[in-house]
Amino acid sequence: GRSFQLLFKVSHKLFVWNERFAEILEIPNGLLEFGAEAQLLNLLFAKRGDFGEGDADILADEHFKAQWRDSEVRGEIVLRGENRLEMSARRTADSGLIVAYTDITERSISDELIRKSEENLRYEILESRDREERLTEQATSMVELAEDLSIARSELEKLNQQKDRFFSIIAHDLRTPFNALLGFSEILASMGDELEKDKVVEY
Repeated sequence: GRSFQLLFKVSHKLFVWNERFAEILEIPNGLLEFGAEAQLLNLLFAKRGDFGEGDADILADEHFKAQWRDSEVRGEIVLRGENRLEMSARRTADSGLIVAYTDITERSISDELIRKSEENLRYEILESRDREERLTEQATSMVELAEDLSIARSELEKLNQQKDRFFSIIAHDLRTPFNALLGFSEILASMGDELEKDKVVEY
């Protein structure tokens, strides 16, 4: 993205800046001028809310102290709640300060899209795992049901075999008495008139 630099002398006074810096960062006329105090810019950004919520004086002071440390400092500001700028500040060899602002709005949008895509992917993975677990449970239940049905079928076959054996035994045991009864019945039917009453009673 576009980058804009400011150079402050060791006295915290503005020395050099980009021509479009004031336009891009919406700096009011007269604030950016040779010898302007570095803290004035931080106070402007803090009052506009570019440093986030909080007491403007405290936020401006925190950024000022962070920028003038010996080590390089990085941070972000958000203009009008839309454009994101990355700020980096590092000390110069003569103890001055170079502050650079780089527009990272598009990069932030891409990062946000990637983040959302990753969230969606994680959600789909979790949903897929959940479906897989449910299918596994259903498969297990179906296997158990099939085993139960197999056992029930086996028991039914045993009962049918026992029933057939029972009726076979009954039929065999009753066949002889029934044959005898039928034989006597035939005798009575054919010779009943010829037999004496005592013989009929005996039969």
